[in-house]
Amino acid sequence: MRLLIVGVFLALLAPAAASSVADAPRLLGPICHADAEPRIAGPHRLVMLAGMGNDHLAADTKSAEAQRWFDYGLTLARSFEHGDAVLAFRRAEVADPACSLCVWGEAWASGPNINFGPPPSETPRLLALAQRAQSLAAPDAAGPIRPLETALVDRYGADGARRYAHDLDAMQRAHPDDIETAIFDAEAWLILENDEDDPSGPTRAVEVLRPLLPAHADSSGLVHFFVHATEDAGEPELAAPYAARLAQLAPSASHMVHMPSHTWFRVGRYEDAALANVAALKADRAYAEKTDFPTPLGGLTYHFHDIRFGLAAAMMSGDGRIALNLVGQFNRDFPAPAAFDARTQIAGGDVYAAMGRFAPPSVVLAAPDAAPANPFLAAMRHYARGEADLRLGRTADARAEAALIAPFSAAANAPAASRNAAVAEIARLSLEGDADLLEHNSDAAIDAFGRAAKLQDQRFARSYDPPAWWCPVRRGLAAALLAKGDAAGAKRETSAVLQTWKLDPVALAIQARAERALRQPDVQRDAASARAGWRGDPRRLTGPLPV
Repeated sequence: MRLLIVGVFLALLAPAAASSVADAPRLLGPICHADAEPRIAGPHRLVMLAGMGNDHLAADTKSAEAQRWFDYGLTLARSFEHGDAVLAFRRAEVADPACSLCVWGEAWASGPNINFGPPPSETPRLLALAQRAQSLAAPDAAGPIRPLETALVDRYGADGARRYAHDLDAMQRAHPDDIETAIFDAEAWLILENDEDDPSGPTRAVEVLRPLLPAHADSSGLVHFFVHATEDAGEPELAAPYAARLAQLAPSASHMVHMPSHTWFRVGRYEDAALANVAALKADRAYAEKTDFPTPLGGLTYHFHDIRFGLAAAMMSGDGRIALNLVGQFNRDFPAPAAFDARTQIAGGDVYAAMGRFAPPSVVLAAPDAAPANPFLAAMRHYARGEADLRLGRTADARAEAALIAPFSAAANAPAASRNAAVAEIARLSLEGDADLLEHNSDAAIDAFGRAAKLQDQRFARSYDPPAWWCPVRRGLAAALLAKGDAAGAKRETSAVLQTWKLDPVALAIQARAERALRQPDVQRDAASARAGWRGDPRRLTGPLPV
């Protein structure tokens, strides 16, 4: 599923200068101990590093150097180091200017991927580059060279994404055992899913890749796109036998180290998902140090995504230690709140949520105001404060914070409401529902959580990368129904949660309590599963604040 990445494409080829805002106010202020920030002045340089992956495609060149750089560009692109992939293909072109596939590689890596694409103004340049690659190819070029180059020319023409996918599909059907063709084909269908909301894309990608996995589980590109395809197709369990291999196959590629978390989150291994993102952030730092990528590290393309994903997973498993370390890392790596783009604001909202649940209440309540230009972050700061108030048992104060969110979230149910307004409204209703539970007003809690669950289902049913709201608020509705004495209704709601949020420890704990009231036989199994998946305060599974 496509990440929200705003204005990032052009920045890939021109990394930011060294930070001059090291002493700027942090979003939340100091929260916890974090590793010392590396000081890297740049400029960024391309370095051929081991451990980035193992992709290979024979290029039309007799130059060993050109082939090495071509393979490295292919590997970097499939490890989602997009900007450096373009630089590697250009290095291959310098080594052999007659290599048509080297030019093709630059045009391909500069184009759309499953997360974002170039602005439309770039299309003529990329088309010209693809046509130049095609003109360089020998008439009798062997293997996939000419079909790949024809497909890329089609990609930058009218109805390009669909024509490109069908071109590659024809190649794959002609050579179903060719790994490289299969990866290109699967990626094209996943791009089509995002560009045109075509639900057939992930299904076709799984169909293409799945038969190759048993014999080629050591192909980093193959496993990477299989994880994406199975996640989007709603079959993440298919990738479970292979996902962990990515961190072994490409230990230096941050995104590859991160990728197992997509599978672990979907199958309910939330702590494993959190740990994968901690490791990915460490790989990001190592890559930055080896390539002189200038700090702060927030300039790395997927850095914010790893922090968001790690926070969502840590909150689901209740691991406050990991969550607060990620809060500290965010404050260090994104030090200029007034300059946050849309994606960083979203990550900042998750940071506030984690802070509200895990930081000492005194720290939460003393956090500085959000930047005036960020009303969403101001709303999420009120949410964090409300969470702290609830942990102190101060329901009136929590309701006051919820009321301060209302002006920003008021339009959440409008057809054209922003994503952030809907998130803020879920935050507001969650505070109200938890306050109601603490005050033993189950009817009011049922109303608040019911409205929050409906909004989450309407707006974010497909938002899982990571979720727009970090937990299933329907489990709050289940807790409220249980508090009212409706154990059957509570189990109905937890059963609905667990269909999508597999093995959610909190939902399992609520379900076990409902099953105990109903005298059903699964109570011990579900209670044990809840404890096994939980890394937080055990009272969160049994106390008055279940969500």
